[in-house]
Amino acid sequence: MRRLALSAALTAPCVRVADDLPREGYTGRTTGTIAGQRSVRRRATGLSSAAFSMGEEGRGSERGVFAMANQVIFSGAPSQACNLPALLKGSAVMAIIGCIHLCALSAFPLQWHVLLAQAGAVLIGVSFPFVKTAFTRIVIDTTRITWTQGILHRRVSSLELSRVQRITSIHPWWLRLFGTATIILTTNDVAHPVRRLPGIRNADQICKRLDEAAAMHRERPVPANTFDPNAPDYTEAHSI
Repeated sequence: MRRLALSAALTAPCVRVADDLPREGYTGRTTGTIAGQRSVRRRATGLSSAAFSMGEEGRGSERGVFAMANQVIFSGAPSQACNLPALLKGSAVMAIIGCIHLCALSAFPLQWHVLLAQAGAVLIGVSFPFVKTAFTRIVIDTTRITWTQGILHRRVSSLELSRVQRITSIHPWWLRLFGTATIILTTNDVAHPVRRLPGIRNADQICKRLDEAAAMHRERPVPANTFDPNAPDYTEAHSI
């Protein structure tokens, strides 16, 4: 009995040590696994934060473009000062007609009905540009330019700012007298490569804002396959 008790006492610590060894190894592996999982979670959290910030920046830029699209730069009719050359030409024609009738008095009596008919024709020709300008409306915003023209038959046309390549302002002497100018738009539109905006007040400021808006639209990324015909990189997709 003493021998059995002694052998049991000697083998008990060995059993405890043998039982503790796998537990320590398992604990070490578990700790390493938990640390790896935490590292992966941190990386995933960092990527998610970066993607979220990029998404917020993209949405912010889109919101900025949409907000800019609601801003009206100019709205109204052109100034009648752009028709001053037509008025000067009509006055010159009337002066020539009067001189001819005065020179013909020595040979022929004055034909009042002829003179009135000629004066009426000149007056109609001079007044037509003024009436046409009065019935013209131009709306310029940060997305497009819209023209509404016509006296009896109204016509509406528009030009996307993404098609504008160059903006030039011209200040003739007769327009400078009234503080107006003509804006020339060079576009990539095949049908209308050059568009004119005559008789625009504060033309320099409008040109600056138009240039900024057109540059913003040109910098916007356009998908490779887009179905917007006004987009600069428009490509039409065909089904096979």
